[in-house]
Amino acid sequence: MSNAADVSEDATTVFELLADDTRYAIVAALVESFNPNDGTGGRRFSDLRQAVGVEDGGRFNYHLDRLRGAFVRQDGETYYPTPAAFRATEMANATEPATDPRTGRLDERAPCGERLHAFVWGGVVDVTCPKHDTYRFRTFVPPRLPAGRTLDETVAAAGRHTGVLLDTVTTNVCPRCGSTLDYGAFEEYEGVPAVPVSCPHCWWEARFTLATRGVRDAATVAFYAALGRDIDAEPIYRTVADTAPEVSVDDNATVRFEEEGRTLELTYDSSLTRLDARRNGDPVF
Repeated sequence: MSNAADVSEDATTVFELLADDTRYAIVAALVESFNPNDGTGGRRFSDLRQAVGVEDGGRFNYHLDRLRGAFVRQDGETYYPTPAAFRATEMANATEPATDPRTGRLDERAPCGERLHAFVWGGVVDVTCPKHDTYRFRTFVPPRLPAGRTLDETVAAAGRHTGVLLDTVTTNVCPRCGSTLDYGAFEEYEGVPAVPVSCPHCWWEARFTLATRGVRDAATVAFYAALGRDIDAEPIYRTVADTAPEVSVDDNATVRFEEEGRTLELTYDSSLTRLDARRNGDPVF
């Protein structure tokens, strides 16, 4: 059977396994009883069967077997939800997307002058320049975020949402459950340096690019304010594209901005913590 990571990325497998009401009820019952803060709250076979409301033990065991490894893990006589179980129930419990898939041109323009193109559906927001594939913004938002918003308003709200998430993550706080986070090693994500972030308690996960971390830094905001530009008031995807920071990665990561002959260099570790900031070569305190 596929492991949890495979299932979380394979929508067809997810739908096949959870299309059955009994199997979904098993997963939901395990997720509901589990306490991510201390790892307690598993259920024994009889307790789980009673919670789901299935009298036929053989039929119940058949469905439980289908879920083992993907959505259910067993420790002795106790069953627990896997990370994929949390993600699957979260998607299922979320209110349906407010609209059908939407795509179109934004009022916002790329640096080349071309109007940006946006795709929005089911929690995915993707922005590209039709002429330059490198001008790209992709983020994941609550599926109801597009409700009552135009395409431009949705993309702007997605940018604000991403900024808030990043501000929370850089303080080592899970935006879902408030627990401390795990940070992975620097990696390439869609061609740009990024850091994977995950919560070991509720299994929330995301990737943040170093360029995005750089433009949200208070030192960067001050750097551009001195040049008469309020980047805090701009969509985050526009700021990343317009400023085009240079990112280099070794043991740590350096994000470098250059404008009008002035420079700002920021150094981060893999937890996205700023280690150093230098404006025109001089330390910034």
